[in-house]
Amino acid sequence: MQNFSVQRVFGDQSEIQIKKMTDITYHTHTHDFIELVYIENGSAFQQVGETEFSVQKGDLLFINYKKTHAFRSENSFTFYNILLTPRFMSEELVNSENAMDLLSLNCFESFAGYREEPKISFDADEILFIESLIAKMLREYTEKPNGFEQVLKSCITVLLIHVFRKMDQGNILGGERRMPAEILEYLDNNYTEKITIQELAKRSFYNPSYFSRIFSETYGITITEYVFQKRFGRACALLEESDMTVEEVASAAGYRDTAAIFKHFKKMLHVTPAEYRKSKKKQE
Repeated sequence: MQNFSVQRVFGDQSEIQIKKMTDITYHTHTHDFIELVYIENGSAFQQVGETEFSVQKGDLLFINYKKTHAFRSENSFTFYNILLTPRFMSEELVNSENAMDLLSLNCFESFAGYREEPKISFDADEILFIESLIAKMLREYTEKPNGFEQVLKSCITVLLIHVFRKMDQGNILGGERRMPAEILEYLDNNYTEKITIQELAKRSFYNPSYFSRIFSETYGITITEYVFQKRFGRACALLEESDMTVEEVASAAGYRDTAAIFKHFKKMLHVTPAEYRKSKKKQE
């Protein structure tokens, strides 16, 4: 069994690593740093100690120091792997035996009672935020602009707050979802297209009205709201990162016309798409 040390993995160059990975199998191993694994798409099996459990889109794993674990999948899947040295969060944690102490030393005292719980499952509306946050962390880590380490530390703090809020709600190793995870993946891959309740219900073998109710109960958000949030997030990213016209952005993000994207931006941010782009350019 392999043991990965901080020196071996991080060397002297960095105290954090963030990677987006696909179809990787990890055999049984341990390490003396913190590992967060977020499943973006697909499903896999995680073994921690003697226990093996399934993980899927929206699940986040917290792997503690010196925990024996392995990771495998029989299907295609994509995940974010976030590795943290104790020093990254607090120099007082260099020799800590339990990563949960990190939370106590960094304003997470209310969660200090939780120990060694490896998995939580985010709801659909939370998934949108979590994936956006982790994607931002990956950009900061990859591009390394001025001040990126402070941004990463802030983002990780926000991520951990959400993790332990879910723990506080009693969602550790939560119960089985009644809605197939493939539905969210289908929405993620097709939100720019016209999507009907009938089509989604057929994929789940439910009638449309029952499907709509179960989706809302399972993920805490309606299908329409989920699709709109995905389109809105895509539109914001395109306005910030491209020179596409508003009409082109609307089409690429899945809006039926420019009137729809204008209405959505006014509702969400009280600005037009052009005003949003202008404000972001000023911040740069």
